[in-house]
Amino acid sequence: MGDETPAAPEIMAAMDHEKTTIKKSLKAKLELLKVVMKRYDSRWENQMQQKLYGAALFLNPGFFALREKDKRQAAKLRIMFNEIIYK
Repeated sequence: MGDETPAAPEIMAAMDHEKTTIKKSLKAKLELLKVVMKRYDSRWENQMQQKLYGAALFLNPGFFALREKDKRQAAKLRIMFNEIIYK
């Protein structure tokens, strides 16, 4: 069990959860938050499998609570799915 690697949807969901946690933790330190989020986003965008994670999460929404009000995130995942499928 300890040597199992997480599935793509679990990784993407965990990354989104951590991003929210970071934002809450640094909400009183806006300049530091800006630097940390810039670094976080840069690192995440450069991950080779990022689109694959998004596509997998789109197909397995149970791993991530896609709420009706979170249409931006749902659209982002759909775009990732389309890019994987149609390339």
